[in-house]
Amino acid sequence: MNKKVSVWFILILFFILFPVSGKETEISSLIRGPVKSPGFPLIYPNAIETWYGYYRYMENEIIISFTRENILIPEEWNQVLLGELEGVSPDPFSFYFRDDNWSLLFQFPRESGITIDTNSYSVFADKFVTRLRYLLRDSDGVDTPLLPAILEF
Repeated sequence: MNKKVSVWFILILFFILFPVSGKETEISSLIRGPVKSPGFPLIYPNAIETWYGYYRYMENEIIISFTRENILIPEEWNQVLLGELEGVSPDPFSFYFRDDNWSLLFQFPRESGITIDTNSYSVFADKFVTRLRYLLRDSDGVDTPLLPAILEF
């Protein structure tokens, strides 16, 4: 190859590997899980089969609990809307969401001071549920749940 072709090849390769975008993206990643453990959080006492996923998002750790079992929610929990998701919440840092065949509990870090009524956690929850529905679309309901490894915002 001559020198001119080599320079063009390197430039094209650079733009393929590092795309130029005017929009910065935020990424959340699964740092641990899914981890199976008996007992769904905030519902005591219970032996509900639960899978936990630990996510890093905006410098914080979010814990997500997943179960396929039915859960009786305490009456004290408040109806809330988190982004596009309707669910219930026992406190400003937790959000319970029920789909047709499974349930999630999002536990956001208390030490961050960010509560579920902020946009950043709404975006996370919306994206998470959308991606999880896609991953579980063909699930037989017995296997370990496929929790999203990476979420891009």
